[in-house]
Amino acid sequence: MVLMAAAPAAAKSASVQGTRGITAAAGSVNGCPDETFCAYPSPNYVGQPIFYYHCEFKSMPWARTGSWINNQTPGTEAKFYNSLYQNIYQTLPPLSLSSSYNWTPVFYIKPCGI
Repeated sequence: MVLMAAAPAAAKSASVQGTRGITAAAGSVNGCPDETFCAYPSPNYVGQPIFYYHCEFKSMPWARTGSWINNQTPGTEAKFYNSLYQNIYQTLPPLSLSSSYNWTPVFYIKPCGI
């Protein structure tokens, strides 16, 4: 299930960057920092997430049901790819999230969706 929530209009930079461990702060949603795409190893945003913010392909290490939050800049959609780099899913723009998502077919995530 993908949920959309209205996000307050705010001036943000349009850059999307790579993977890093960062501390959640103001603007975070369920521990997903502002301007970041977050993938969680378990449903309902449980577990240590992977933070994606560079506009590049990054590996998805889990082959199980997890969850995700797209808390990036307005209009930015993340794309999920299979082992052949074929696009298999595209998120909705922020703020969008899924409390239960099957990571098994996902081998790569590109948070900028380009």
